[in-house]
Amino acid sequence: MIQPRCLFASSSCGATSSAYVAGGVTETGSEVLNTAERYESRTNTWHRLPRMHKRRRLCSGCYMDAKFYVLGGRNESGQLLTCGEAYDHVTATWELIPNMLEVDAPTEVASFQSPPLIAVANNELYSLETSTNELRVYVKRSRSWRRMGSVPVRADSHKGWGVAFKSLGNELVVIGACDSGDGMAIYSCCPPGGGGDDQGDGELEWRPLGCGRNRLSNFIFNCSVMVA
Repeated sequence: MIQPRCLFASSSCGATSSAYVAGGVTETGSEVLNTAERYESRTNTWHRLPRMHKRRRLCSGCYMDAKFYVLGGRNESGQLLTCGEAYDHVTATWELIPNMLEVDAPTEVASFQSPPLIAVANNELYSLETSTNELRVYVKRSRSWRRMGSVPVRADSHKGWGVAFKSLGNELVVIGACDSGDGMAIYSCCPPGGGGDDQGDGELEWRPLGCGRNRLSNFIFNCSVMVA
């Protein structure tokens, strides 16, 4: 990167062969960043983007509606951020979206809470609420979240840490400790409908995926999910 960082938000866009990073902290951890960069794989180069409205670390990123979104995190004072920001590469501007992230009890969120667990499938944004193990979908028209039921892994065990929530094509994938706490479980589902107010009210059907013969830890440190 142009500016080395950690604890940042990231996402990629296959159509443009680009990857985005934003926010985070410097290598020494002394400064919370509002800078952003875009990586072009075709030319193997990084480009500076305009600065975000907010400095934030431990934030999450996604790509939706041809825009790079950054959600949540904590500012330079350690305060929890519920706002989001969307970068439009056509206009080269950031839009600040107040209260884009829904938190059940903001005052009770621990300082060691994980970054928001979000994923985009079928161009719809989904969130895994770590305090309730509940899946939610973002309703773009009203800028609100709709509940879609529980997930079959324990996202609440370590305040969201140790759990992977990813998209795989049109499906959502969760990886983490099963309800019994005995080893790791992998499940996938295809969300019914989209994020419209009257769509996707059906109950989710989570499909268990095999973990092979090896017994795996129930804590995920880093995870990428790809189609190969």
